[in-house]
Amino acid sequence: MTDDDAFFFDRVPLADWLLDDADVLRDRMIATSEAMRASMRIIIANHLALGDRCVIEGDCVHPDLVRDPELAAAIANGSLRVICLDGGGAAEIAASLLVRARQLAEARRAEIGQIAAFHALYAAWMQETSRRHRIPIVTSRPFGTLADRTMTITRASRLLSDDAVEE
Repeated sequence: MTDDDAFFFDRVPLADWLLDDADVLRDRMIATSEAMRASMRIIIANHLALGDRCVIEGDCVHPDLVRDPELAAAIANGSLRVICLDGGGAAEIAASLLVRARQLAEARRAEIGQIAAFHALYAAWMQETSRRHRIPIVTSRPFGTLADRTMTITRASRLLSDDAVEE
């Protein structure tokens, strides 16, 4: 992976990257998360070494991190818990983008559908990859109870358990 992969969405103006199809943008987001994987491992390992409690979240936290040999012991002993959030389909993502105003300084309302479509494809890839790794999946809505539901599933389930997926 290259810096171009890691920083594509920061370096390329929104109007330019919206020229690509949703599946191309999904693939760029996957490449970004792959490019960030080594850095994310270092950040996670640092927090574990310091005994910090923390939540590391974001679109670019690659599910394959659960197979990283440097994190395996922390996952096995439960000091590192991993979940995947299900943000819903394109319509739910578009509504969320409008409410949260993410990227709207540049985007016109007509472009929200395209942004949501690529995010939905990327989310589907994240969920598929998470299921392969048996990472618990938690629906993000309703937002008001997300923290409680996340805590419940991370306390009750460990990675690789059969009951870890919330549908």
